[in-house]
Amino acid sequence: MDYSFPETSELLRIKLRELFTSGIFQAQLRKAQPADGNSDVTPQALYRLMGEAGLLAVNWPREYGGSGGGPTDLAVLAEEMARHNIPHTLHFITIQIVGTLILITGSEKQKQRFLPPMARGDLYASILLTEPDIGSDLASISATAEPCEGGWVINGRKIYNLKSSQADYGLCAVRTGTEAERYQNLSLFLIPMNAPGVQVQMLTSIAEDNFHDVQLVDVKVDKEALVGELGQGWYLLTKMFAGERSGLDYYVRGLQWIEFVRDELQRSPHPDPSMVRDLGRHWAYLDAGRWLALRVLERLEEGNPDVTLASLAKWYCSEKAQKVAWWTVESFGLPALTLGDDSLGDGLLENAYREAAGMTISGGASEVLLKTIAGSRIDILGEEVV
Repeated sequence: MDYSFPETSELLRIKLRELFTSGIFQAQLRKAQPADGNSDVTPQALYRLMGEAGLLAVNWPREYGGSGGGPTDLAVLAEEMARHNIPHTLHFITIQIVGTLILITGSEKQKQRFLPPMARGDLYASILLTEPDIGSDLASISATAEPCEGGWVINGRKIYNLKSSQADYGLCAVRTGTEAERYQNLSLFLIPMNAPGVQVQMLTSIAEDNFHDVQLVDVKVDKEALVGELGQGWYLLTKMFAGERSGLDYYVRGLQWIEFVRDELQRSPHPDPSMVRDLGRHWAYLDAGRWLALRVLERLEEGNPDVTLASLAKWYCSEKAQKVAWWTVESFGLPALTLGDDSLGDGLLENAYREAAGMTISGGASEVLLKTIAGSRIDILGEEVV
């Protein structure tokens, strides 16, 4: 079996490295770093440089500002962003989740309105799903949208959202009916984050990216804000999960950390044999996650998203990346958690240690994903399952 990427994807890798190592990009990268240990990075200037080069939405069709590439191009982009320490969260949410959902389910007017600015780095999105006290049970969402003249009025509260303070629009799940079946009256809306009635409050996080608490009080949106059909929200969310839970973003974070360990071992005149052995083992696990993520992205590109496969990919990649983070810190000991000039990798491992705890919770907790996977197998096997 050939595990290499197509030549076109490797040529893309060369273009990305040329851009990411250029003087103008490196200057903006230094400016994008947080001012303190508890502030979000601001990567918009970096993304605009990528957008100008046509390298921000590499797997979107050209008519919507993309480069016309495929899943391997997206994987190459994610890998190189991680290797060059380019903040990825806002890109992942805007391009890979919200933008892709608009691409596959939005109206043509919505595609023309939102996708080209996203691909240029001029427009950003956040996801407004989780509410207080409901955890992963999105079918219990209580935020509402009531019809009004010319559109809708939205009320509710969304919490633990990433990049809401930097987003222009929030993809928000709300109730739009009174049907007893709680899966049948959910709808998705694109809400301007600067609209009257939208209040965004930062919630500090142990990881580098902060969460946000978003209050929606009598927020008015027009009819064009509805994504898909009324009451189609749960169906659209399952499609979105197939993109959000590809596992690609977790794989590349693990790749960034394990490549740092490799480089440190190569510099050592007498590397620890047990670390070399563990390096190979963890790398093999991550590489398996890479190909699992690509399978999810291929199905999504074909218009046949597989929620079960996506759940498996997210579970696997997040679990393996988390183990890599903890292994690296345990291997290097206290110096890995030291900040300042003497830190390993300029604080890379310290950040990995803080981020690792939430990797198997965010984007779908491992226990919930395993339940989804098991439930799917039970449906397929039926009476054969004991």
